Amino acid sequence: RLKRWSFVRVPSGPELGAYYNKKFVRDQPELVQDMRYETCRNIGERQRKKKQSEILKRQAENEKVAETKAQESLLKRDHALLNKHPSRPTNQDKCKKRQLQYIASANIK
Repeated sequence: RLKRWSFVRVPSGPELGAYYNKKFVRDQPELVQDMRYETCRNIGERQRKKKQSEILKRQAENEKVAETKAQESLLKRDHALLNKHPSRPTNQDKCKKRQLQYIASANIK
């Protein structure tokens, strides 16, 4: 029943196993007025919201992973294209070839 009043179990230390609540403090009775009893409905909503946030977090992580994989594949493709010899000469290659042919023919004459 303590969980419905938002009490939490102490996970470690000298008070291990005890329960505490920020609004249930000795010599501060005014804080107790802010304590609320949570119904099963409130607890279920909180758990549902927690699951939704976890799902959204996982989706964001998966999207980041997919994005980095896509970037890596693009980099690999670009690297492969840069290192690959073109099967057809580009316009620059054709232009250079013509220039060399012209220079060669001018030197012969």
